[in-house]
Amino acid sequence: IYRFGLDWRGEFGSFYPFAQVMTGWDGKDIKDRKNIFYGGFLGIDNPISEKVVLSILFNYVDSPKDSYYYSQRMLRPAGRISYYILRNAKTFFEVNGDAFNGWAKIILGVDYAF
Repeated sequence: IYRFGLDWRGEFGSFYPFAQVMTGWDGKDIKDRKNIFYGGFLGIDNPISEKVVLSILFNYVDSPKDSYYYSQRMLRPAGRISYYILRNAKTFFEVNGDAFNGWAKIILGVDYAF
């Protein structure tokens, strides 16, 4: 599986937008470019205090039906509130849905970075 993409992150006052655009293919080698997929995401972080961040994210991935990535085909909005326990550790509550498959879910989690 070969993937290529561009990332961007900005700062506008207290808002921090971010985006990624990607494309790739799941051929057997770099010259086998069947099953091309594409996608990306767009979001914004809004810190409301030193420890709490609100985030909104939109994900999109599309691919041919015979591609591995077809099972991950999505148009998915998500909202998240994060609480930073430490500088590199946070807990979060997230709600997201999938417009292609018609479902929604709630996620509670902990994220830690080294």
